[in-house]
Amino acid sequence: MSSDNNIKLIKNLRLLIEFLLLYKQKCYSDLNKVYDISKVLMKGILHKSSEEIRSLIEEFVYFLAVNIRPNNLSISELPLEQFLASYLDTNLLLNYNTNCDTLYELLTILVNHHKHFGSTEKLLDLNKKLRELMDHLRIFATSEDSNIEITDAALSGIMKLANELINMKGNTESLNISERIKNINQIFMGCLFPGKNERFICKTTESRQAAYKLIGSLAQRNTECWSYLLRNCVFPLREKINELDVWMYSPGVYEHSRFGYTGLKNLGCICYINSMLQQFFMIPPFRNSITSICDGKAPNIGENGIDDNLLHQLQRLFVYLMKSKRKYYNPVAFCYSFKEADGKPTNTAVQHDAQEFLNILFERLERIVQDTPYKYITQSIFGAKLCSQVICTNCGYISSTYEDYYTLSLEIKNQLTLEDSLGKFIVGSTVSEYQCRNCRNKVDAIKRTLISTLPNVLIIYLQRFTFNFDTLTNEKIHTRLSFPKILDMTNYTEEGSGNKEDNPEHNEGKLMKEANHPKEDLKGVMTVKEESSSAKPERILKEKDYYTYKLVGVVVHNGNAESGHYYSYINTNRGQCENTEDYLKPEQDTWLEFNDSNISQFSFSRLEEECFGGTSEEIRTGYIEDGGDIDRILGGRSKSAYMLVYERKSKGMIPLKMEEKEIAKESIVLNNLECDSATISRAEKQQLPLYGKDSNNDLYAFYNFHNVPCTISHELIKVILNFIIIGSRKR
Repeated sequence: MSSDNNIKLIKNLRLLIEFLLLYKQKCYSDLNKVYDISKVLMKGILHKSSEEIRSLIEEFVYFLAVNIRPNNLSISELPLEQFLASYLDTNLLLNYNTNCDTLYELLTILVNHHKHFGSTEKLLDLNKKLRELMDHLRIFATSEDSNIEITDAALSGIMKLANELINMKGNTESLNISERIKNINQIFMGCLFPGKNERFICKTTESRQAAYKLIGSLAQRNTECWSYLLRNCVFPLREKINELDVWMYSPGVYEHSRFGYTGLKNLGCICYINSMLQQFFMIPPFRNSITSICDGKAPNIGENGIDDNLLHQLQRLFVYLMKSKRKYYNPVAFCYSFKEADGKPTNTAVQHDAQEFLNILFERLERIVQDTPYKYITQSIFGAKLCSQVICTNCGYISSTYEDYYTLSLEIKNQLTLEDSLGKFIVGSTVSEYQCRNCRNKVDAIKRTLISTLPNVLIIYLQRFTFNFDTLTNEKIHTRLSFPKILDMTNYTEEGSGNKEDNPEHNEGKLMKEANHPKEDLKGVMTVKEESSSAKPERILKEKDYYTYKLVGVVVHNGNAESGHYYSYINTNRGQCENTEDYLKPEQDTWLEFNDSNISQFSFSRLEEECFGGTSEEIRTGYIEDGGDIDRILGGRSKSAYMLVYERKSKGMIPLKMEEKEIAKESIVLNNLECDSATISRAEKQQLPLYGKDSNNDLYAFYNFHNVPCTISHELIKVILNFIIIGSRKR
């Protein structure tokens, strides 16, 4: 039965039961003798996969508690008293930490109803229940994640329920003064503002608001409690807060993004830095690797108090982006450590090119991590090789040379699509008077560039800026260029170009190619895993997933060649399992716009409008007449994609450079330990899977959830049907 039919059935059955019980309330006591109604309905309140079913059962329980008061029942047998006695079982509450928001909401409503309309007889020791809840709060293990505002329903529920119990009518002695002060201190110092090395419990807006209300209820109408709160909690905290140096300070302006991410402050003209750093941060293996590197160098503190070490400042920036609860991070220290060509700190008042920044950063990172286990990190994630070929038209001999690349630079002028630009990138040109090493003749030759290997993360630079030799000025190409959400790179590789011939005469060229492109000696390098398949000849295609790329990021430039602004669109659903059907559907993922300190939602359906460029004929041709409406063009039509970030579906593993003695030592340790989860965890610390659970943050484990089919308990339906059957017999 489908979930919609299940819900419809429950609604109809619930209405029948409600009418039946209103008609003859004695049916309730008869049914309760056969079934433990509170226990049966609990299954619906805690239903795993349907919030609507939980709400339906909650409404039904409330209906029974409020409306059913048969004369043949004692007070202890009334539904309201029965439900409270059953559901306020602390041991039961401790066992339900998931899908329990409805349960706590129901309990809060029942307690609130009880204090106005419940029995005056003290059948339930509610004060005892309150003390048990407060004791449980001291040792509560929260599952909250402040980065994405995931509220722990059990944590908020306990505090809201405790608040209702404290405020019960006539319950002025629920807790004595010493107990109230003890709990005020625990909630304020333990849940809201813990010490440096203490657990942080209330991490989201909802749970913190519940904690503040609970403190207010504990201290209400008691000067001794208020005095303790101010003297021992608020005033000491005030001394730890730095004096504000911002005029007209408004906390709302500095609130953390509701999407759970932190922006980067633009210090003038550093949007080109901010847009690229946010793209790098959203690549889990790169972020985790950078924050894990230890260069063994002490902080290089200058007169200004800043550590003049690029790696340290990049690590600091990434950690702030991960853990900060502020709206943005100020990258002034990073800019100070990222020196320009003259050795001076980055001039934040001068705009530079995003691609130039990217190349310099990669070059410096390679040098910095050279002597660490993460020597190959940039090459393994972003790096690959190009193959430059010269083909003799006389004998067919192919001379090949190889070079590394981190970004694929594509010409876009007069191109309509990204595939057109890639096609132009690999097209050959004729070289005259070429001295062939094979046939020893001077002949015409074809020179071309192919992609030899593909990176795990492909960064494509679109050449939108050109130099006009007639006017001696820089110009921006506003031409419209479309790009796909799923990119197939097969036809642009050595093995996929289809232009190689299987000719024995090419053997010498192949040998020369091997000589020019020796395999790197990986002695002392540990990789996560080896290729599952045996090595194949270069001319044989690899599996399809090796060439399949998914769009995960776009850096946009809005403006002209002389001035403009960079910002990023980023797919935040990273770390997904590549084998799922939805992996290659980026339009279903969550996309955000990272625009310096501002982070906002971005609809993938607007990608063409925001990133493809030229929407009018004058921009489509790349020509603007003198006296044209420049403001109109720059304001709405000059924005276009500048850099594209693609993630490969089938990802390679990242080798770690380790000394032989470290590998031997690790092997001995692992062999001497039992093969349990702790051993596996320890072994994984020496490996670096490209994508998977984030070692610094459990956010990516959260994205790998599975939707449980919405089904209803047959036992629950059976009980509801029995309500109708028994009631019909009574009539």
